[in-house]
Amino acid sequence: MLRGKKIALGGLVLAGVGLCAGLLVSSRSHSRHPVSIASFSKKPVVTEILDQASSVSEPQNASSELKIAATELSQRRAFGRWLDKNLLAVDASPDLNERVQGLHAIASQLGLSDIPATLALLKESKPHSSGAELASLLLNRWATNNPAASARWISQNLNGSLRLEALNGVARAWSASDSVAAIEWVKHLETPAERTSVLTTLVYEVARTDPAGASVLVPEMPTGNSREEMAARVAAEWTATSPAKALAWATGMPDENVRDRAVAAIATTLADIDPISAGTIAIQSLPPGKTQNDAVLSVVQTWVQSEPEKAANWVAAFPEGLLRDTALEAVVKLWADQDLTTVGAWVTTIAGTSGADNAVAAYAQKLALEFPETAARWIQEIKSDTLREQQMENLGELWLRNDATAAKAWLASSSLSDAVKSRLRGSPVE
Repeated sequence: MLRGKKIALGGLVLAGVGLCAGLLVSSRSHSRHPVSIASFSKKPVVTEILDQASSVSEPQNASSELKIAATELSQRRAFGRWLDKNLLAVDASPDLNERVQGLHAIASQLGLSDIPATLALLKESKPHSSGAELASLLLNRWATNNPAASARWISQNLNGSLRLEALNGVARAWSASDSVAAIEWVKHLETPAERTSVLTTLVYEVARTDPAGASVLVPEMPTGNSREEMAARVAAEWTATSPAKALAWATGMPDENVRDRAVAAIATTLADIDPISAGTIAIQSLPPGKTQNDAVLSVVQTWVQSEPEKAANWVAAFPEGLLRDTALEAVVKLWADQDLTTVGAWVTTIAGTSGADNAVAAYAQKLALEFPETAARWIQEIKSDTLREQQMENLGELWLRNDATAAKAWLASSSLSDAVKSRLRGSPVE
């Protein structure tokens, strides 16, 4: 359990919390009114200790408290020993929550100006399992308050995955306080891999509050999936506030893959607000193909939740083809989940017409489990011999599992071939 108290540590007193397992344990007290790190408001305490400890004993003009601190910390590594002792105490705690609170307790004792020297100590000292977590806490705090300075330190002192993780943390913090400066900074990162990773983070963060600002970063990203994903992200965020501007930006992208992903994201996002406009964008602004099909299906799936008949009529007006077939199937199945009777009445209006087979088959599938006899009658409305026979086989398999007697009676009178009937009757009946 953590409890608030003042603890003397080699002459330094830390006003904070201590682990019962030994975090911030007192080594020796030197004054009834000792000094806490937090009380040094004019100078960076840790930096001052590390820079002056080897030569300063008792400054003549300093307060008695500072004399105590200078005397006790005459060794350059004194603060390092304090940090090491407290990190060991954190590592030793078996309780995760206590370890987290212990790290926050250590971090809370340090002012912003103390962070660079503390990070340097963590980098140079023997590794602790909690040292990297403390460094992350300090870097996040520094990035929030002074992103430019923290970015410079990271560039000069860290390597590998730790460096990349820290730079992405700076991007997240900086985007919240000054996205313009963050955008300029990220353009000058050292390696293409760093720029791509941090640009992705920055675009993602900036897009939430300033999609127009984020849009200028998309062309800076390397060609490929990352650029396409970020274009879609920006387009979706922008659509929520200004769909016309988002569409103008997206359709003006020179890379067709980026353009199509962005336009599809606009249609999908707009479907919640204005499904008719969303559908129009998907049909008119996207070329035929998978991206258009996915966008149309996304619009339909959203639209059918609120206005199923309008969504169904819109899809029914499509020219015959794979898109119409797939969209009709989706509409009927989703609508049937809401109202099996009403969707049946609507399917009746198109049954027997050209291109209606998929809608009829979808409705029969939704009926099959509870109303197999009705499903069997609907299947007879399917004009395609191949699709009709396939649906009859599927119905027979399902029906035999649920009511073998009735299913066999239906099979006997059905138009299925003798071979198919024999195979179905031989299916295991559960």
